Amino acid sequence: MVESAPTSAKPNVRRSFHVISSVRCTIDDNVVDSDGKVKRVVKGVKLGGTVQQPFSAGFVPAGAVPKSFWSQPYFEMPKLQPPAFQGGDTFPIEHLNLDSLLVELLGDAL
Repeated sequence: MVESAPTSAKPNVRRSFHVISSVRCTIDDNVVDSDGKVKRVVKGVKLGGTVQQPFSAGFVPAGAVPKSFWSQPYFEMPKLQPPAFQGGDTFPIEHLNLDSLLVELLGDAL
């Protein structure tokens, strides 16, 4: 916890700071199914695995989700391992920008 400076507008406010991150473990891709239709998938390597494979969440509704959608079988994303990291500034670690997302969602609410 960090306390505000005595000259602060609210000197008795206690604050804490946290760093969050989420490493990108997948890549977006297209696959052609047995009917010749192109489908959107993500590719990743299952935790403990060695081969990158496609995963499809199936139909994901845009907008309001009807109640009937939740009674259907649903997709469970497998646990995926992060990519091998190469050190140095030349090869940055790809991440999902969760910090920016939270700032946008929460703003000054906290």
